[in-house]
Amino acid sequence: MSRSRSFLALILSLIFICSLISCSEEQYNREYNAEEVEAIANELIAKSLLLNDILYGKGIGYKEDESTEIYKKADEKSLEELEIEHLSDIEPRLRAVFSKAYVDTVYSSDIFTPLVEDDITKSYARYFEDEDKDGKSTIYVNKYYSFVLKNNYEYIGSVKAVRSEGDFVIVFATVRATREGGISKDFKLEIKLIEESEGWRLASPTYKVYNEYTDIYEDMNK
Repeated sequence: MSRSRSFLALILSLIFICSLISCSEEQYNREYNAEEVEAIANELIAKSLLLNDILYGKGIGYKEDESTEIYKKADEKSLEELEIEHLSDIEPRLRAVFSKAYVDTVYSSDIFTPLVEDDITKSYARYFEDEDKDGKSTIYVNKYYSFVLKNNYEYIGSVKAVRSEGDFVIVFATVRATREGGISKDFKLEIKLIEESEGWRLASPTYKVYNEYTDIYEDMNK
């Protein structure tokens, strides 16, 4: 076989392989019932709001005192309002709403676990629970923890399933954020859902950080 024929055969083989990969990628995008996914997304997003507040917002309140200690005892009223008796109560609530990968990311952050590098604590955990010699447990809150959701926000619906990407289904949902000064803005969020063994779960954040820098950043990127 001449070199030209060999080269042509190689090109045709590459085209055939690429076409197989392309078809495989197209087939990999899962099918879904838009109405079903939108109804489930509505329910999960609504449930996620309180969890977002615990993780990324003002979270569990603590008892103020004059000491400069990092950790303060959690406020009983705040725990009651958030329906938290132990920190372990939070994980099953998260896993009922968010995907396994998302929850694993939460627990690898400094929300519940101090970040340590080379035996040096880089970041103290936001929350921890301790038990005294009598077996009574107390939740403590890091008063210096810098949380990201300083604005109030609410979910105002308008969920629309738009496409699938592999195992994920993408929906658009609208969240209204209100920052200091009473300034409100609606944001259309792109949220991923995935169907796991226990059912559909959210696989991406359902909140939007909104502060004085948000508008500046968005104007710069128009």
